[in-house]
Amino acid sequence: MLRFSRRFNWVEIRADWTDEPPLTVRHSELRHEARDFLQDVLADLADMHDGLADNPTVWELQSRFPREP
Repeated sequence: MLRFSRRFNWVEIRADWTDEPPLTVRHSELRHEARDFLQDVLADLADMHDGLADNPTVWELQSRFPREP
């Protein structure tokens, strides 16, 4: 399991399956990467499934979580 702990502007990420120390990243960087990942997944799914790009729920996700410049 991955565990995320936010402390101010930082997010600490721990994995149960490793003894490595937690990874710490800026919240803004994690948010940026998560939005890019979502947009990439939606684009890939729309390419694989005809008509999915016309689904209003997909539109809502794309508009609610746009790529950040």
